[in-house]
Amino acid sequence: MRKLFILRGCQSSGKSKIIKELGVENNTLSFNLFRSLFYDTRSTLDDNEYCITGDVHIYDKKIIEAMMNAAESRMSMGSTLFIDNMNLNVRDLSKWRSLAQRYYYKLFVVDVQKETTEQEILTRNKDKRHHSVDENILLDAMKKGNNNNFLKEYNVISPKDIQKELSFEQFVVDASQYKKVVVIGDVHGHYESLLEILDSHGGINNRKNLYVFSGDLIDRGDKNVEVVDFILGRRRENVIIVKASVCSSVG
Repeated sequence: MRKLFILRGCQSSGKSKIIKELGVENNTLSFNLFRSLFYDTRSTLDDNEYCITGDVHIYDKKIIEAMMNAAESRMSMGSTLFIDNMNLNVRDLSKWRSLAQRYYYKLFVVDVQKETTEQEILTRNKDKRHHSVDENILLDAMKKGNNNNFLKEYNVISPKDIQKELSFEQFVVDASQYKKVVVIGDVHGHYESLLEILDSHGGINNRKNLYVFSGDLIDRGDKNVEVVDFILGRRRENVIIVKASVCSSVG
């Protein structure tokens, strides 16, 4: 199962700490990281605090676009993905949900801020010293984070539930109930060839056969979308996918 985790919460709510504790830094795309690629950061002369130069409103749209393009590239490879993107609103989350559906991902919204008190967030922010956020800005972000009624239509989990979702459960299939087990290796987007192989065994809807797909479903062929839609877009009890990605994936 492909999984996408959206970490939602204001600054200093603990999103970065969760990512570090899980050891999934390489599987995480952070809004702050992309913002640092677009903005210049300088220190002030009076209080030695860092400030971001430039009109943030002009480039925020470009940052989100770049971040989603990077995410789509990762998702096309089947990677487990974490998104650290502060307080996403209804419109933002709907974009991520559409992207998840396009690549057959299960979307989880991790409500990080809900697990932290206001005082804890303010204290953590002060401890960052010159990297801290203006308290008024932080309080406004916390207020937006608490406005989460729209999350009811999403699969919301706590930070403690992430580890459970990342763990693998034992999956046992009784192959004795089938007349034949057909193992199909790397398909690589060759849709017509896949159909020929399946037809030679009575087709994928032949319930007497157990079909096991192992290897890369997409990559080199010219009909990757057709292959993904055919195999992943329909649930069949006699079809098992050991790995479905362009290359090796995490999770």
